[in-house]
Amino acid sequence: RWCSTYRQDFVHRWGSAPWFSEHWIGPLEEGDMVALAHALLGTDTRLGPVVDALVERADGNPFFLEQMAMTLVDDGTLVGAPGDYHLGTAGAEVRLPASIAAVIGARVDRLPAAGQGALEGPAIVERPISGAVIGAMLGLPADEAGMHLAAAQSSGLLVAQAAAEPGAFQRFEFPHRLVPDA
Repeated sequence: RWCSTYRQDFVHRWGSAPWFSEHWIGPLEEGDMVALAHALLGTDTRLGPVVDALVERADGNPFFLEQMAMTLVDDGTLVGAPGDYHLGTAGAEVRLPASIAAVIGARVDRLPAAGQGALEGPAIVERPISGAVIGAMLGLPADEAGMHLAAAQSSGLLVAQAAAEPGAFQRFEFPHRLVPDA
């Protein structure tokens, strides 16, 4: 079974295919987005304007809200731990990227060059891939490739799958189809 997500304005030619079915998933309600923002950031009352801006800009898209929040953590606007962040610099202007592509692109750009290279393997193969394969693609030892994959994973750009069996290589994939396209 194969699944794909796309925006409303995307034009495809699958509609008449017998294997195709379309399921509309609407945006989250504002209250749900506020609850998600608080779950990600915490409940510090000083974050109210940040939460409001995130919810407004995300426009009901939970992935976009999560990625923008991570961007604010990455750039030091927010400091702390997941679920317990606070503003890093009092009075600093909170700048939110204009698009999800800008959010993801900025997060990729902050990785070291080898970390960016570790993202190329899953983008090329377009399926879960092991650190050993990525290491071979980059000409790096598997443990060094694993460090770069861990950095990409901690930035939310990759997710790790559970090993299929004991002793099997851990495999990595993108959390969303938008990530390799950014």
